[in-house]
Parts: sequence; C-alpha cells; structure tokens
Amino acid sequence: MRSTSSRARRVNAVGLVVVATLLATMLAAGPAAVGPSSASATQAMVEPESGYQVTPFRPRGSDDARLVKAWHAWQGREHQRYTTVVGRFCGCEPEPRVSTEVEADRVTSVHHLHEDEELARHGYEMDELFRILRAAYAEADDVDVRYLQGVPVAISIVYGARPSNRDTTMSVRVRRTDEATPYAYPVAPFRLREDDRPVLASAWRTWRASKIASYVVTTTSHGGEGTDSTVRTHVAGPVVDEVESADEQSAPRRGFEMERLYRMIRTLYRTADHAEVRFDDRGVPRRITADPIRGAVDDELVIRVRLRAS
Repeated sequence: MRSTSSRARRVNAVGLVVVATLLATMLAAGPAAVGPSSASATQAMVEPESGYQVTPFRPRGSDDARLVKAWHAWQGREHQRYTTVVGRFCGCEPEPRVSTEVEADRVTSVHHLHEDEELARHGYEMDELFRILRAAYAEADDVDVRYLQGVPVAISIVYGARPSNRDTTMSVRVRRTDEATPYAYPVAPFRLREDDRPVLASAWRTWRASKIASYVVTTTSHGGEGTDSTVRTHVAGPVVDEVESADEQSAPRRGFEMERLYRMIRTLYRTADHAEVRFDDRGVPRRITADPIRGAVDDELVIRVRLRAS
C-alpha cells in the first residue's frame, strides 16, 4: 500500500519548533555580522511585489566539510517550491519569524509569519542561509550546527570568549510550499513530575537509559473517537523528520514520538476511568489500553506500539 508522507522541520521560539539555528548578527557589529550575505546585499531591499532571483550557492574548496556535505544533501531533495520560516534570536531584540517562499529559483514572497504584508527586504532562501553559514564558519569563534537532510535545523554562533550581542541563533523550518506541514519539528521534552505514577516514572527512566536516539515507531490505534489508523514516526535525535500513514488516510500533522506517547499515557492515567499500559524492557509502551468513561459506548482505545532503532 502506498504511504502518504508529511515532513516537518525544525524550532519554535517558545518551546516547540523544530529548528535550525542560523546566524544573523547586527550589521553594525562589523564584517562578520550575520544577515543577508554580501553576495546578495544588492537585493536586500527588493520591491515586495516583484520578488527576486535566487543567487545560487556554490561550494568552494575552502568551505567547511560539514557545510558542503549538507549542501549536497539539500540538492538531492526535490525543492522547486518550498518555504522557509526563520526566527532570529541574539543579544538584541528578537525579530518576528520571517517566511520566505521560493518557486523555480525565484523568491516570490517575504513576510512575517501569520501576516500578509510583504516585507521590502531580502529573505532567507536556502542558498542565502548557506552563504550565512559560510561566513560564520570562516569568522566566528564557535559554530554549532545540527543538519537534518541538508537543512541546518539548529545553529548557534558565538563570537569571542565572552557573551555579546553578536552571538546569534536562528530557528529554521522548511516545508514544501504545497504541503501543510513542515519537513520536521522538534521533539517536545517529557519531564517527570512528582505525582506521576511509579510505573510511568520507572518506564521513562528505563527508556532514557536505553540511549536510543534515532528510531522509527509504528503506532496502530483502534477505537476511541477516531478511526483505526497506523502511523509511522521517524525520529532523528531531537527532531521528528517524517510522519507517514500506512493506510489510505492522510498523514497527521504530528507523529507519535516517545515523548508524546508518554504524555498521552500520563493524561490517561489521570483522567480515564481505566488505563493499562504494558512496557517492554526498553521502556517502550507496547500496548496502551484505556476506557475514558466506563459504560460509555465505543470510547475504548487500544494503541499497539512497535519501535525499531535506526
């Protein structure tokens, strides 16, 4: 049966949002400041209605090897129409997240997320982000980048030994323009509470001790208020990088990473009239059974879970 996929990338300034951190420093801070690169400075103030042609990024022999590898990974993907959402955070006042839409190597729209008004400024197309990273690798004292399928989903830039306004991180998400969800989204942490059931706390510590960082978890749900469905969630470290449906239904916007499953179990333990979970020796909840309201018709829920480390 054909799988339907939806992907999600990257970080949210408050807590969720996957996430790619990019460097953008104040232009007044000097030549190493991060923003639209000098190669595209002439495009920095563009007419909102006209857009502009993407200036191609081309690897150089002097580029950081990780940057070149990520660029080739990005080039290997289908990305004729895509949108980046970038949030910048530094010692200065954070700016609203910027959405940049690209089609056929042309930036067609630059605006603040959830706002319609076009911005008369350069956007953050992927080629531009790679140029920003090139400058950071060459000039910053410390550059920490987490790449996911070629997208720099988490970046931290540090200039000098002491904190300054030039130190910058940026959150980046990328999605196909015709898709409703990003390629990736960050995993929201699960943290134990004092009133959690001992069985939940013990299982969570066991899962954490397993040190399984990348995995594929398949959840098959029966009953409850929704229809039966099977969903595969691909997790790569702190990011869910793919959610796919194994049946005829569209893939959901969010998958079932372990942290989300544990939050569901916590809620069921606290609110359902009956909830029972069978954990395996890795802390994986292999079977979740719940009856939210005893005596109610058709509200019983069963979720079977299979997990494969990747």
